[in-house]
Amino acid sequence: MRIKKNCGIENLLILACNILLCINIKFTGVAFAAFYCFAFYVYFLIKAYKNSKEEFIKQFKKYTIFYTITVVVSLGIVGFSSYTKNFIDYGHPLYPLYGKNHVENMVVAEQPASFKDKNHVEIFLYSIFAKGENVSASYDERNIQPTLKIPFTILDGEISNYNIPDIRMGGFGPLFSVIFIASIIGTIYIIVKLIKNKSWDLLIPYSLILGVTAILIIALDGNYWARYIPYFYAVPLLVLSFLLWDKNKKVEYILGIILSIIMIINASLIFYVTIKDTHKNDKYVGNKINEFLEYYNNHEEENVEIKLNHMGYQGALYNLDDLGIKNYVINQDKELEREGYFFKY
Repeated sequence: MRIKKNCGIENLLILACNILLCINIKFTGVAFAAFYCFAFYVYFLIKAYKNSKEEFIKQFKKYTIFYTITVVVSLGIVGFSSYTKNFIDYGHPLYPLYGKNHVENMVVAEQPASFKDKNHVEIFLYSIFAKGENVSASYDERNIQPTLKIPFTILDGEISNYNIPDIRMGGFGPLFSVIFIASIIGTIYIIVKLIKNKSWDLLIPYSLILGVTAILIIALDGNYWARYIPYFYAVPLLVLSFLLWDKNKKVEYILGIILSIIMIINASLIFYVTIKDTHKNDKYVGNKINEFLEYYNNHEEENVEIKLNHMGYQGALYNLDDLGIKNYVINQDKELEREGYFFKY
């Protein structure tokens, strides 16, 4: 009984850590965590109610206290600099998504023009089977539309596009369409098998995860953009876990190995491009900072005027503070260009 109790505490601590990370990695993580946690909160209470009234009351207190404490810590303590401060300064914890003077729905404004007549499911599928690239109006003014491709193929110039940190189309990787197809087939296989074996304790939680994932994809905007649907990666990971769970089931295990190899190759391609591009950018930025430092040393007696090269680049000024550069003034007129380092002088 002690082991079981300790395992329960460990599981709650692991869940709390996951919720905390999910909420504080990105604003949308609050909504994602809320949907999944609420679904399982209801499931656990219904399950407890079927056992007895006393068990229901016990589990209600347990999970209500747990989720309350976890949310308070996640939003009010760990997330103080974002959620709490936003509430104090702007009247809403999710500013600038909501609240006074909030920004418009960016994911709708950024989607390709050809998506206007498509529903959320069509948009999601189109992105999964599209060439990895950015086709939004803010990124390219030529009104380029998404390009569909055959699974397991990589189109010209596609791999290099994955140096884009927030790539829109095909954002899960150049081979993810294959992983997607395998995941759908695997999901159907798992559900049929669980029903056949009457494994309700596995089928119901599994169905909850799939159901919430489907609801989010159908209901929310932005499901063409991988950064806004990270929860979908749970689908292939759950299929992979099921296939690799039992080595004695040779066919399932071999299929799991094949799927894992494809997933590793898919991730490795993006990793390679990211590392290569990061090294290139670091070298470029270092050279630019050294050039500016040399210029500053020759004009130390005067204030150097700096014009930011794009919105949101104020953080680059910390580089100057780290170098002990103090004599500079910022021209508030932004140069909305993509070329060059973060500022001009």
